[in-house]
Amino acid sequence: MNALPAASTGSRIKGLWFVFSLGKNTIRGWSSILSGLERIYVDNALVSERRSWAKSSKHTFAVAGEEYAVAFRTISILEGHIECSLLKDGQAKQTYLAKYLPRKPISIVHLLLGLAAGFGVGFLTGHFQRSLWTILGFVFLVHLVRERTRETRSFSIEEIKPA
Repeated sequence: MNALPAASTGSRIKGLWFVFSLGKNTIRGWSSILSGLERIYVDNALVSERRSWAKSSKHTFAVAGEEYAVAFRTISILEGHIECSLLKDGQAKQTYLAKYLPRKPISIVHLLLGLAAGFGVGFLTGHFQRSLWTILGFVFLVHLVRERTRETRSFSIEEIKPA
């Protein structure tokens, strides 16, 4: 098993880590954006695991005989805003907000390349008398390679004051 992170961090592929300090204990909440799997660790021990596709979920556990909870809440799927709170007695002790970092705006070069690719697909389909599905399969393959080779979109995670 990989070492658990010491600080909050996140990515689309590896998921989001929220790290809370609780005296001598460290509580970590992890959430996968892709699979919906959530895990809670107290120090390095897994204490809760569940898959959730709901907008909010809560994991309850005990630390040194006291009951705590970690709550995940999706604020905006499109903007990638996800909140994670450490709760004691229903009150937030510490809260983090994860947000997608904005991408660079599309350049005129990329726009022109996209238009040229669209024209090329139409031309190749007519000229070589191939089915549209063959050409679209090729375009999908090119898109897949592009997605795998470009830098992934990352997150910023910041502590916010509990409401």
